[in-house]
Amino acid sequence: MRWWWWWWVAACGGLNVSRVPRWFHNEKLLSNFEKRGWKTEIRECDRYIFSRRLNRTCMPGPRTAYDVLPLLVTGTAGVGTRAVAHLMSLMGLRTGHETYDAHATVSWTHAVNDFAFGVPYPFSGERTKWWQLRPIMNRVDIENAFKPKFLRVVHLVRCPLRAIASLLRPHAPVARFVEKVTASPPITTPCAAAYDCETTLEERVGWALSTYVAWNEHAERYADERMRVEDLAANASLGARLCTFAAAKMPKFATTCEDRAREAARANNNATHHHRRDATTLLGLAHLEAATFGPGIDGPATVDEFLEMGARYGYDDACIRGGGGGFGDARPVFWSSRERRLASAPPVAEELPAASQSKRGIESCLQEEEECSPIERTCPKAPAPRNCLRAAVPFRTPYRRLKCCFRCCVSYWLESTRLADNIRFQNSHIQDKPETLGYFAHNPDTGDLGIDPLLNMLVHPHLVGAVADVRLHAMTGCHLSPSLRPRSLNATIASLYHYQPDDKMLPPRGVTLPNSKRVFEKDAQKFPCVRALRESRKVVVDVFDPRKWLPGRHLGDRLALFLANNVDNGPVSEEHAGRVVERVIGVRGVSLWQALLEHPDLSRSLPRRDRLLLCCCMNVDGMHKGRMEHTKILALHPEFDCPLGQDYQFHHIGRPKNDPGLHEIEHEVILMLNERYGNKKGMTGSYDAHMPVLMATSKFVFSPNGVGEQCYREYEALVAGAIPVLDDTAYAYRRNLLAKLPTILVRNWSDVTPDFLKAKWAEMERRDYDVSILYTPYWYDTILKAIGVV
Repeated sequence: MRWWWWWWVAACGGLNVSRVPRWFHNEKLLSNFEKRGWKTEIRECDRYIFSRRLNRTCMPGPRTAYDVLPLLVTGTAGVGTRAVAHLMSLMGLRTGHETYDAHATVSWTHAVNDFAFGVPYPFSGERTKWWQLRPIMNRVDIENAFKPKFLRVVHLVRCPLRAIASLLRPHAPVARFVEKVTASPPITTPCAAAYDCETTLEERVGWALSTYVAWNEHAERYADERMRVEDLAANASLGARLCTFAAAKMPKFATTCEDRAREAARANNNATHHHRRDATTLLGLAHLEAATFGPGIDGPATVDEFLEMGARYGYDDACIRGGGGGFGDARPVFWSSRERRLASAPPVAEELPAASQSKRGIESCLQEEEECSPIERTCPKAPAPRNCLRAAVPFRTPYRRLKCCFRCCVSYWLESTRLADNIRFQNSHIQDKPETLGYFAHNPDTGDLGIDPLLNMLVHPHLVGAVADVRLHAMTGCHLSPSLRPRSLNATIASLYHYQPDDKMLPPRGVTLPNSKRVFEKDAQKFPCVRALRESRKVVVDVFDPRKWLPGRHLGDRLALFLANNVDNGPVSEEHAGRVVERVIGVRGVSLWQALLEHPDLSRSLPRRDRLLLCCCMNVDGMHKGRMEHTKILALHPEFDCPLGQDYQFHHIGRPKNDPGLHEIEHEVILMLNERYGNKKGMTGSYDAHMPVLMATSKFVFSPNGVGEQCYREYEALVAGAIPVLDDTAYAYRRNLLAKLPTILVRNWSDVTPDFLKAKWAEMERRDYDVSILYTPYWYDTILKAIGVV
């Protein structure tokens, strides 16, 4: 009986209720499983094909320790996985929420086997070593369908109508994931193609019902037992049971599970309150019967199965048919974060006053505290004065307010010059296939201009590359703005990523190098960028490189402005005096930071800034010398909580602090990035939405020198409102740059004690800082001035 068996059973079953498949859905998948020893002739094994439950009868188990994990707790979305993960963390267990971890994985997506379907989990920002050891995006490696596996699976359920209400908000990557892993027919949604989508409540309920039935039916096939999240809150023995399962490889730890469960329950008696925005809609049987279902799905049959499931799980009519049960007051349910923004800040028809985009108007706007809608107000028709780009920005100004206040000013000066067109062009090529130097996958270094490049206000490594006429990148090649006419411009804007404007690229005037092979022996295809630079009257050059650099005399009077992230000491020629500027490199993954800082719930959800020093989570390989030695000194002070353990395989020090209470925001950000980058491993795997949260809840961030003296970490800390603690520098340009920012420069790390930092905190909190150099308007003004825009 071959792969088509399941489809034949489904067709003859008579009821088109969407399911997760029970059998191989194509010949190739069947062949791959057979080659690896799967017992395709044993019908009992059918229920394990699309799960991660270990069954050694069906196939020999994985051999290495990290391929077999103790526990998976799973169910549908909205059943309380975040709360259960938090409870298990309180018991001292390494627990992953929507991600793998050593002791327990609590995740609704992991109910299915992503590799058996050839699609990645939608929450692909996993940051544990399980993520690093298991390249989940590699769809060719079918081995990942068989590892990791779980020794035990617990099926988590919740009051069905509450679960349905929580399912009313799926984002596009989630909807696409569900569609890919269901069949006969698949569960489709009108919101599978766009992150922000408007649809009717009836369509949402139909999607939620279909998903609820398919997911629970699948989990029931292979789960070892079922738990109700409401019982877990009232019964510490159930928490102890989960602890015992998770500690399957730690017999001594398991003997303490009962005590740990009681202590965890006392410490967090609201641990199973699932959602900050708990099920907020009053749903009843009438809503279920009025639901609109996707193509081919039998609505009445799906509703009947939903009602039967609720009864089977032991819930009463209030949880199955509605009409009571303590749902509280009705509140609106929003399909997307954009709908939430529009509800809290409805569009305002009138035009903003012209004074609002003056320098003084923007500085006044930045001082206000009420919610500010950055997208719905109409900009003035009057021209914005150039000095609006130089408005002072107080330290810790919320990013949503900063974007709201600067939006009209920045839009005017981008659109009234060639910068906006350049951004659109460069952004259209930002995901071009990397060409050389061994780079075969996208990552933030190949190019990330933000999820909204024209209105992004955060400085990032590709800031000048975004507005450049000429973008020469060591990984992605040469990109010339289509409207570029070098001889007609006062100055050409050039972004050189890991290239320097030496005398081969820009020879002294009068010297010609006709043979492009003399410029780049291995990269002759990039010569059009070099030719455009040579034809330019003047150039604004941005050099991104970890090595120190100063413009050479060969540039002569060509140089209108020289920007670099690591400017060397040394004399500057008279021709170049005042034209050499060290610029901030900003945040590495600007899409991540932009999405997180714009999240409407971020400021309301963050805990207090009570961590004195954040010193985890840094690379400590040969390119980042000295970091481990500094960490050992700081670790002498327990209050710093600096990790000394090093993962030598991945050259990374420390594990991120884990706060399941913030995972909802982090996951929404990861979904937004997956929507933009299409689950490209290099892009999404490089983003860690938890690090910005850690920085935003810390007072100081330990940030010793990186590959060069400048490090992303120091600017990311500043954007998050923390104060970076840095190695001192002997370089004048860098010292002058840091003098403008709230930073601490350290010569002797033994001087950094808890008392020292507490005193510095009290001192620096009394000072006012203008941190405008962390944001794009300041640098747009610098560039416009250099190219002669008045």
